[in-house]
Amino acid sequence: MSNNFKIANRSYDSDECLEAIEQAFQDMAREGLIVDSGRREWNELTGRYDIVWVAREFADRNKRKDLN
Repeated sequence: MSNNFKIANRSYDSDECLEAIEQAFQDMAREGLIVDSGRREWNELTGRYDIVWVAREFADRNKRKDLN
């Protein structure tokens, strides 16, 4: 089931938007800007569990805390 919505007088298809967002996350992960936190959260819109991404700098900071 696809939903359409408008922003600034332009129509968008929610499936296209979700694909674009997922692609952006994958691009940022490939560039090392974000990493998989290991957590998952239920997404009511897609009906699946999604990865909880975290900025690389925060992941690195938390790893250093775990080592101390």
